[in-house]
Amino acid sequence: MITPLRILAEKAIKIKEDIEEKIGKQHGIYTLRVPILMYHHIGYPEKEDNKKLFVDPLLFKKEMEYLERNKYTTITLDDLTFALKQKKMLSKKSIILTFDDGYLDFYTNAFPILRKYRFKSTVFVTTSFVGQKWNLSSSLLIQLQNSSLIIFGSHTVTHPNLTKITERELLYEIRESKNSLEKKLGIKINSFAYPFGTYNRNIIYEVIKAGYSNAVVTEYGSLHEPDKIYALKRIRISNKISQPDFERRIANSQTS
Repeated sequence: MITPLRILAEKAIKIKEDIEEKIGKQHGIYTLRVPILMYHHIGYPEKEDNKKLFVDPLLFKKEMEYLERNKYTTITLDDLTFALKQKKMLSKKSIILTFDDGYLDFYTNAFPILRKYRFKSTVFVTTSFVGQKWNLSSSLLIQLQNSSLIIFGSHTVTHPNLTKITERELLYEIRESKNSLEKKLGIKINSFAYPFGTYNRNIIYEVIKAGYSNAVVTEYGSLHEPDKIYALKRIRISNKISQPDFERRIANSQTS
């Protein structure tokens, strides 16, 4: 369970976004309310120090069952970006599923459930992790891509804090990760996730220059607008989130 203080903070964000949405309409600013869920591991932690990155597979199954039962439609970040730019409507129950880092347990524990419900999702891959013990291999990346349900995005080469590296290192992390995935998979990589959620104007500028169409952060929220497609907010789902918490977060991400 999450703390009462955190629940109050989420309510405050909900109120703030409701106000921003109304003001945006008054001033002709097009906005969309779409929850972008952020997962990491779907599995069981071996150590306590990284437990917060895990979601129990049984709980994940219940979360996906809830989305299916309540007729949510999974869309992609490209779908959201296109709708924002072209001022297109989306289904009121649109939702985006994202998984950071490219862990092996995505394939073993999450993908079978996603495949059952034909849910689309985006996996952000840290390219230097590919093939390591706890991460997806190149062959599994290709297998997932061939399912037509999984979209891949870049999560840099080595997962550094981009605000604490040199300009040369920054360009390498942003560009080489994209190039590597595109060569490996034979597709265009449009989406980027900032490691640790840290970014600034210069980093956004380099992400745009590298040819990405959108990028996600770790800031909580679900209100999106066209001039912020390189800082799309997400809703973190972790081991602290009970099923009632999950359902409340989804409900609060909708327009009032």
